[in-house]
Formats: sequence, C-alpha cells, structure tokens
Amino acid sequence: MRKIQMLALALVAAIGAGSMVYAQDNQTKTPRVDQRERNQQNRVADGLKDGSITSGEAARIERDEAKIRRDEAAAKADGVVTRRERLRLNRELNHTNREIHRYRRNTPNIDQREQRQQNRVAAGLKNGSLTSDEAAKIERDEAKIQRDEAAAKADGVVTRRERAKLNRELNHTSREIRRDKHNTRHQ
Repeated sequence: MRKIQMLALALVAAIGAGSMVYAQDNQTKTPRVDQRERNQQNRVADGLKDGSITSGEAARIERDEAKIRRDEAAAKADGVVTRRERLRLNRELNHTNREIHRYRRNTPNIDQREQRQQNRVAAGLKNGSLTSDEAAKIERDEAKIQRDEAAAKADGVVTRRERAKLNRELNHTSREIRRDKHNTRHQ
C-alpha cells in the first residue's frame, strides 16, 4: 500500500512539474513575433539582392531588429511574456516593417526603368543592333545613375528633386539606347 501511495505521489509530481514547465514554456513563446522577424529579414535580403535597399539602410534595419531581439529576451527573462510586452514588441516590429517598406519603395519607378533599360541593351547586343562600344558607353551611364541613386538614398529619403534628377538621367540614357539601336552601325 505504501508503495502504491509513493508511486501515485511520484506520478502526480511528475505530471504537475511537466505541466508547469509546459505552461511556463507556453507563456514565454512568441511564435508570431519570431515569424514576423524572419519575414522582415527575408524582405531585407530580397531588397539587398534586387538593389532596392542599400547596405546602409540594411544596417539601420538590423540595428532595429537587434533591439527587438534584446527586448524579446528581456520579456522572456522572467518566464512570462505579458500582453503589454507583446504589444510593445509588435509596435517595434510595425515600425521596422514600415521602415523596410519605405526603403524598398523609395525609388520603385527608377529601379524598374533601370531594369527595362538593361533588358533593352541586352536585347540590342543579342540582335546586333548595338555594338559592344555603344553598350559599354550605356553601361557607364547606368553605373553613374546607380551611384547617384545610392547617394540620393544615403540619408534614407529620396527627395522630389533627387528623383527628378535620376529621371532626367534615365531619360537621357533611354534616348541614347534608342539612338544607338537605330543608327547604321551594327556588330
């Protein structure tokens, strides 16, 4: 009888301890926060890859994300992530989300125009309507536009004047591509 009571007591203690650990672990989990952090990191990586986010912008976003991770660790430190702490983490994530959106959309039309112009040059080289010298000159012009775009993005905001300048440069390059593709020189 004594053995059964001890066994039952041990079983109850084990189940109780396990459920306490589960309850405590469940209170410190932040799956939505973790998923949002992963999504934002992927968006930044995509932005770096396609050029819509500069390395300086990515560094600023990474500092914000590091602060969010520190705040999340502090919230979990006492074993319970309260509603208020979750709200604060979500506010910080919302701020970072808006920052990523703003950086990625800073010069969308300019990025699209640059891509279309690069496609036109590649097609011109392929079909022989552009010579390699003409393509090299256009590539130098496009590199200057990209440097100017990076300089405009350096402070985090592309002003209307900076956008107009980039568009003028793109217009000039577009006319140059058309002129070179339709001249009499071929490869």
